Amino acid sequence: MKVMFLKKAYAKRVDQARKELIELKGVAYPEIDLAHIFNQLYVDARPQSSNSNQPEDWGQLIAMVFRVLSRKHVTAYPHTKEVLAFLKEQGCRIYLLSNAQAAFTNAEIDLMALRLILMLFTCLRMPVSVSRNLEFLKQVLDDHGLNPSETVMVGNDLTTGYCCG
Repeated sequence: MKVMFLKKAYAKRVDQARKELIELKGVAYPEIDLAHIFNQLYVDARPQSSNSNQPEDWGQLIAMVFRVLSRKHVTAYPHTKEVLAFLKEQGCRIYLLSNAQAAFTNAEIDLMALRLILMLFTCLRMPVSVSRNLEFLKQVLDDHGLNPSETVMVGNDLTTGYCCG
C-alpha cells in the first residue's frame, strides 16, 4: 500500500514540476530536478511529530541512494580512461553530454574517476528525437566555440551519431 502511495505521489510531484517548468521556461521537455522531488516526498512522508530540521541536500542523498539501489553495475568500457587521458594530454577538450539525471550521473563519473579528464559535464533531459538531438548538439558546439569539422562525437545511440553526421 505504501509503495503505491509513493509511486502516485512521485508521479504527481514530477507532473507538477514539469508543468511549472514548461510554463516558466517555455520549453517542451524541461529537466526535472529529481533531488528536489525526493526532498518533497521525504517532507510529505515525515511523521508530523518530527520537528527535526531537514538539510537541503537530503534530496540529493536520497537520489544517490535510489540510483545505487537500482543499478546493477557501472563501469567504463575497457581502456576508456586511458584513451580519454591520452586525448586530454594531446590538447583535446573532452565533454560529456548526457540526458541522465545529474543526481545519478555525477556519482558514477566519480566512481569511474573520470571527473578530472572531463572539461564539462552537462545533463539535459531531452526526448529521443533526431531533430532535438541535433539542436542540442549544435547549441553545445556554439556555446563552447567548437568547430564541427574539428569535433568528434561518440555516442551510445545510433540515431544521435546519424543526426550529427
